[in-house]
Amino acid sequence: MATDQKPPSTGQGPWLGTAMDEDVPAPMPTLLQERIERKQQTNAWIAIALAVLIVGFLAESVFLFRTHAPDRDRTDVLAVSRRFVVALTTYDANTLPTQRTTVLAMSSGQFRSDFDRLTSNPAFATALTSAQATSAGKIVNLAVASVSGDNATVLGVVDVTVTNKDLKAPRIDRQVVQMTLVHTSSGWKVDSVTVLGKLSA
Repeated sequence: MATDQKPPSTGQGPWLGTAMDEDVPAPMPTLLQERIERKQQTNAWIAIALAVLIVGFLAESVFLFRTHAPDRDRTDVLAVSRRFVVALTTYDANTLPTQRTTVLAMSSGQFRSDFDRLTSNPAFATALTSAQATSAGKIVNLAVASVSGDNATVLGVVDVTVTNKDLKAPRIDRQVVQMTLVHTSSGWKVDSVTVLGKLSA
């Protein structure tokens, strides 16, 4: 987004990178650390290959998980992951306090600490207001890849619709997201989030 105000980047944790990015409202999507390098232009064959891989992996994960994991665990992990992804990717300057509270309630560990520290910075709300920025997330696919004891891994595809005063039309980023969850005394909590890449929406 085009703004002169940029919150400080701590450079710590699985999420933290550049807190503000071109045309993307802060803090959520741009804080997620991408394990592959961002590119302005993605070769068509790479995007197609990744799409096929994700669809196949999601289908296989659902089949294997339904076969081997308790229904209660599968249901709980998916329910928490769905609420979390939508909350994480849907916000604007007015809803940021509520969104922050919701995400913190469903997260744990270093991720929770990083998110808490970063979103408590007043510069975030100021930047969103200045840029008239909004973000809305919609789940395309979500599946549990594995559950082992008190740990679970979820893979999903999410459409994040971004708007701000510099965009002539809303932009949709289709993101491939991986989450790890841990089981605590108060239920399943998201412990880490990683954007693995982007697909063409």
